[in-house]
Amino acid sequence: MVFQLFATTADNFNATNNQTSAICDASFFNSTWSREFPGRVDYSLCPDTWVALCLTFLLIYLSTIFSSGLGVIWKRNSGHIQARSPIYLFFTLFSAFIFIFGMTMRFIVGRKIFPCGLVTIFFFTFPQAVTLPTIFRLMRTFLMHKINLQKTKLFDVDVNKGQVRVDQSQSALSETMSKTELKLVDSDISSEMSLTNVELNEGNEDGDVSNSKIEFKNLSDVKKEMRKLNIYNFLISYKFITVVYILAFVFGILLWVLIGVVEEVVYQKDPTKGRIFLLEGGILLFEHGCGLSTNTTIIIGVESIAYIILELVFFILCLMADRDSWGIKKESLALIFFQIVAAVLFIVCGSINVIKNLVDYYVPYGFLIWGYMLLEVIVCVSLPVLYSIGKEKKHQESGDTGFERLLKNKKTFDIVLDFARRSYCTESVLCWRDIERYKKSGKGNRKKIALHIVEAYLSLEAPLELNMPKIQERKQELSAIIENGSLELDLFNGIQEHCLHDMIDLMDRLSSANKEISEILRNSK
Repeated sequence: MVFQLFATTADNFNATNNQTSAICDASFFNSTWSREFPGRVDYSLCPDTWVALCLTFLLIYLSTIFSSGLGVIWKRNSGHIQARSPIYLFFTLFSAFIFIFGMTMRFIVGRKIFPCGLVTIFFFTFPQAVTLPTIFRLMRTFLMHKINLQKTKLFDVDVNKGQVRVDQSQSALSETMSKTELKLVDSDISSEMSLTNVELNEGNEDGDVSNSKIEFKNLSDVKKEMRKLNIYNFLISYKFITVVYILAFVFGILLWVLIGVVEEVVYQKDPTKGRIFLLEGGILLFEHGCGLSTNTTIIIGVESIAYIILELVFFILCLMADRDSWGIKKESLALIFFQIVAAVLFIVCGSINVIKNLVDYYVPYGFLIWGYMLLEVIVCVSLPVLYSIGKEKKHQESGDTGFERLLKNKKTFDIVLDFARRSYCTESVLCWRDIERYKKSGKGNRKKIALHIVEAYLSLEAPLELNMPKIQERKQELSAIIENGSLELDLFNGIQEHCLHDMIDLMDRLSSANKEISEILRNSK
């Protein structure tokens, strides 16, 4: 029936009679699809038609963001949610909410009734609603890559060259890792050696990660690197993203007010010339509805240019980052493709008269943009929540001896560390290794290593601060013991147990991703 309607109305699209205007098809006046009896043209708008499609979409969208929001709160401490940051997910949920809610309500209430001022303010904040979640997602992916790359080698010293050196580049880390002739999963680093030949023997002193020679740099030696980390962390912080979101939407509103005032001033000087930016009505008019003109579209397009440039810059930077173990980079790049497709189709549909003046009244082509926004919520928020729920069901408890043996072997430890780097959680792996070195060190070096562990991992806002409760109390307690000279081998046992527990999800995902690691763990039991 719908197809017959479109076929009939498309054939008669340019026809006019006593009841129609040059821009409205006869079906708007004579069919049961029309919501107006009798139908007429007001404010250059044709009679509105059915609302079922928009209402259904709105209900689906609202239920999706509501259930996804509850899921984020419920699973806020899970790996998939923490890696994406709960605040980023909430901004993704609600940045487009007002736009989609407002525009669908325009069709549900009626284009002639829904206030013109509300329609225009939604459009002036439209670029921010669409692009900001993508911009911050791409930016976070790149910066998390840089942060964890820096953390991995932050305190290490190249003792062979007799000077301090921090590996800051991707190539430097790749070169260091390739020297161990490892085969890594989901990484560009590969080798000819198979890990199935690696034996995790506790008596193998040469392969023990705790026996490698190490010189720790003090915090004073890494001030430059610390400044970089502080800048990176600020750029992905809750405060920064919140301020930018607020400023961006305030800018859109101020631009809306400015353009609206200009339009009113020009219109009041000569009302006979009509409005500049709208067909009939005003940007600041709230008495009735209106339709947008080409001039309005141009202004919104110009406003979008800055956001599109930012999106392009971070898209290129994101391509340079390693593929993370959570699939965030893959999600971000895939959504860029769908965003481009939706934008191109939206522009094309808006330039075709039969779609703009006929089909849009039955099936709004705005669904192309709304559909992309719904897809973004599903891919970036709903699916990670489902991943977390599914992962919890098959989660394994820690305490496996093979698990610790994997960490103690130099070759397999490097695989774990690289996977942790791409999972944005290097702190526990590095802390566990340094505690092992503390246990194997002589009395002359034990205090130095102990102080390094306290300063690097147990200090608030330290570069490698562990995610553990009452960390400041732990630091004070351990610092007092160290100063008293009581450096027992089990001094950091509690901290090391916390690190192992914190790595449960990491090791479980690594075992699932790397068949050879999984085989080693099975053989070591």
